[in-house]
Amino acid sequence: MLSDERRVDLAIPPDETLGSVLRGLGVAFENGSHAIVDRSGAQVDAALTASQLEDGALYSVVDLGAHLPRAEHATDEVTARPHRQTAWWALTVAGVIASVIAVATTDRTQIDTGQLIAALVLAAAAVGCSLLRTRHASPPTAHDTAVLAAPLSLAFAAGTLAVSATPAGTVHLAVTSGLLATGVLSALHTAMARDDRYSAATATITALALTLATIWGITLLANATPAAAAALSAGIVPVALRYVPTTLVNVADGHHIDFKHFMSSRWTVRGTIPETIDRVDTAEVRDIVETSTAKLATGIVALSATAALFYPFAPPPRGHVDVFVTLGAVLLPLCLVLALVLAARHYVSAPLRWATRASAAVIVLHTIITISGDLGDIVVLATAGGLLILSLVTVYVLTLIARGAASLIWSRVADGTELLAIALSIPAALLAGDVLTILRGVMA
Repeated sequence: MLSDERRVDLAIPPDETLGSVLRGLGVAFENGSHAIVDRSGAQVDAALTASQLEDGALYSVVDLGAHLPRAEHATDEVTARPHRQTAWWALTVAGVIASVIAVATTDRTQIDTGQLIAALVLAAAAVGCSLLRTRHASPPTAHDTAVLAAPLSLAFAAGTLAVSATPAGTVHLAVTSGLLATGVLSALHTAMARDDRYSAATATITALALTLATIWGITLLANATPAAAAALSAGIVPVALRYVPTTLVNVADGHHIDFKHFMSSRWTVRGTIPETIDRVDTAEVRDIVETSTAKLATGIVALSATAALFYPFAPPPRGHVDVFVTLGAVLLPLCLVLALVLAARHYVSAPLRWATRASAAVIVLHTIITISGDLGDIVVLATAGGLLILSLVTVYVLTLIARGAASLIWSRVADGTELLAIALSIPAALLAGDVLTILRGVMA
């Protein structure tokens, strides 16, 4: 048993109840004011005997009447007022508009001095907004989204405008430059942040932005099309959604296993045995959980937005001569939609679940609009009817899957489908991006 003050190794008789053991240890436990919960958070009956407890299970005693102390953080004056929030959102929209203009005006015969000046102004504004935000110690909140989105949007716009203002600027190079600028500015946010949660959130954005910049840079060097880069950018989302939870809850090895107690031999001659964590620091645990929560929320929302933003520019599932490109273009939206919809089962927070579902809805809508352009009215009507029936069946199946243990078979089917979609997403993106033609050119 671990607590703030002590650690006790127990040997419990098989017929001893869990409640009596806790009282014998002097742990405050009263029915109605305290509760015992297992690893999943489900309440456990204190009358269970030791022989009825699961092997290796973790049980926690919760004081139902206790209140967590409210964290005292400096109030961010910039985010405290609604009209200031409007100003931050206006800067975000301005950055988006400037980025669209930059990407649309890449064909130039000479340097556009005015556009270069605009890029410098936007870069200065992005740095100024970053300094204004990071000098405050307040943690990220739902209202703080615009305060983080504004400088990143301005940085992306500055990077794209600086490249598109030159004759050598292309759409591919402009997007690469914008993503690189976003990653660098986000890294500065991470370095200057005074709050661990804000630092974790910006570090997640930094990793994503630099990864996307690398993808666009490599495809640029490989002489691939921007559509191929967009397909790869969307294709990594299912894998990244699966990877993000593995980066959470980073603690010392001694938190997991008492190595000194259980290890009989060292794994190397000079290997050091991790120090045993023999006490639980409530404040430290709370900070770890809050930091991991910020990282998870930022990663899921950013990845969902990545899929929704880049997929519309990927190769459409029609009009290709190469059968492999067609196969990849058809599989890509299917894998993305399945992975995004089924990934929502893993998240407790409703905004995170709806972020992935909204991204999947954007992909489905874009695919339907793209395909319906080549079909007649009768075919479109029949397709719409079929999609309506399919949606009703999907709602019914998802309801069964959401019941969890009450429908274990459906849950296992969903797990297998999700894993298959994750495994095929990147190969589908590579095929849609016509990577085979690039490989043939390299081999030739």
